[in-house]
Amino acid sequence: MANATTKQYNNFAKDFSKIATKQNIVNIKAIYEQFNFSLKNKKLIDLGCGDGENLVHYQTKGAEVYGIDASKELVKIAKSKLPVADIRVEFFEKLSFKRNYFDVVVSKYAMQHSSKIEPIYKEVVRVLKKDGIFIFLVTHPVRQIFEKQQKSKDYFKQVMVESLILDGQLTVKELSHTFSEYLSEYFFKHFEIISFIEKVDPSAEKIDGHTYPGFMIIKAKKK
Repeated sequence: MANATTKQYNNFAKDFSKIATKQNIVNIKAIYEQFNFSLKNKKLIDLGCGDGENLVHYQTKGAEVYGIDASKELVKIAKSKLPVADIRVEFFEKLSFKRNYFDVVVSKYAMQHSSKIEPIYKEVVRVLKKDGIFIFLVTHPVRQIFEKQQKSKDYFKQVMVESLILDGQLTVKELSHTFSEYLSEYFFKHFEIISFIEKVDPSAEKIDGHTYPGFMIIKAKKK
């Protein structure tokens, strides 16, 4: 799956960078609102940092920013915006950073590309300091039910879902997930939930005109 994700984002990295910020106003605003605490002198890593636009924002708030992304083309763009920042081509399941290194781990519309969520959590637990903050935004499992192409939609069966994003300007393929994968026993063992948010994403495809959440945000503190 990692190779498939890398390939698709490498192929449209420039187009994605040109239109993402303009079309993602709602989800960007929603995740920024979770930062109701000071980022000054905090070490922050963005998992799936894309073109680095969000890292620029966190840096203006005083954070010492780091980023990883599977797409080398998006990392190139991110480095052009933040030439001094440490931005690497890596995968969520195996980070090359030290234990207890970060104060904040954030991820937006990225983790759902991985086939399994728990290995990501294990790495976040490893690199995040005690009482550190973990904020992530992912495609909502309910949205993925609507977007599954099979006539018989099985919520519990993981399949590749094809989604129109950024107001229909790009198509991405990502794996479906259940709530229990995100809100797992492992998650609750290591994190305390601070907030849980569900929102409609106006830039996402609307299947048959139905209204349903496009994304969800979980904000948690490491125990």
